Amino acid sequence: MDCDEIAERYFNNPFVETICFGGLEPFDTGIRTYHLLLLYLKKEKAKYKYDKPLPTFVFYTGYYPDEVKDEIEYLKKYFSSVSVIIKFGRFIPDRPHRFDDVLGVELASDNQYAMRLEDINDI
Repeated sequence: MDCDEIAERYFNNPFVETICFGGLEPFDTGIRTYHLLLLYLKKEKAKYKYDKPLPTFVFYTGYYPDEVKDEIEYLKKYFSSVSVIIKFGRFIPDRPHRFDDVLGVELASDNQYAMRLEDINDI
């Protein structure tokens, strides 16, 4: 899906509040790719004078914070104007599920957790 289609779907659907990146590994794709999407959404919002706020960006990663320090710092630098949530931790089979209050969903194993970007400190 290209940026045009993502923006169109986001801004024209009153029920969508979040853009979620999951599957494969979003932090291996290159965080700058998501920055381009954010810049595009900002441009479209200004161009068409959309009332809707920019989305929350959710990243589902199997990494832990200390493994993606550079990506977190990049997000803090360039995504400070929007809400960002990161789900950390690899799926481990046969572990109990865990409800995550930040995401409001059941996660597949109890070593996984989500944090708001602004709450991630001292990695």
